[in-house]
Amino acid sequence: MKKITLLFIPVLLLSIFSCGGKTPDNKKSTKEKSDSLFAEMDSLKQKKTDKEKEETNDSLSTDEKFFFNAFHSSRFEVMLGELALKKGTVKIKKIAEMIIKDHQLMMDELEQIGKSKHLKIPRILDNKHQNKYSDIAKLDSVKFDKKYAETMVKGHEENIKMFEDEMAAGEDKDFTKFASVKLATLEEHLHMAKSVDANVKK
Repeated sequence: MKKITLLFIPVLLLSIFSCGGKTPDNKKSTKEKSDSLFAEMDSLKQKKTDKEKEETNDSLSTDEKFFFNAFHSSRFEVMLGELALKKGTVKIKKIAEMIIKDHQLMMDELEQIGKSKHLKIPRILDNKHQNKYSDIAKLDSVKFDKKYAETMVKGHEENIKMFEDEMAAGEDKDFTKFASVKLATLEEHLHMAKSVDANVKK
């Protein structure tokens, strides 16, 4: 009986130490899991912060609204100008070429500024400008000339006001500077558009 007891004691001790040894590992494993979970949560928060802001966002600032409106307007001018080179007469092609060049440059510069502000760059026209484009694209050459010139006058009057509003109320210096620098280009376009508009109506 003594021999059996003596043999049993080492086994019992080994079992105790073995069970006791698992406790720190379990604690460590739980802590690692907890740390990993918090790290993942922090990563998700960071991704949310870094996500590009879209134009449908309800919390857009005055400057961000200006960015999206100016970008769509310039894209519309470029697309309509390209259409004018195909469908229009010689009376409107000169101004169309100038508008394509200048507004493409505006788009490129706006895209650079927008990316630096984590704003999502629009890849298609908004509904307002797309509907206008579709309606004008249906017209024949003579009607197209008149509508194109008329649209350029009205569009640049609206753009000038938009840029002046940004200069007055904008808070982001990159956007207000852009508006200030490009205002003269828009005024030149408007002057030419009025001249072309008068010419095509003769």
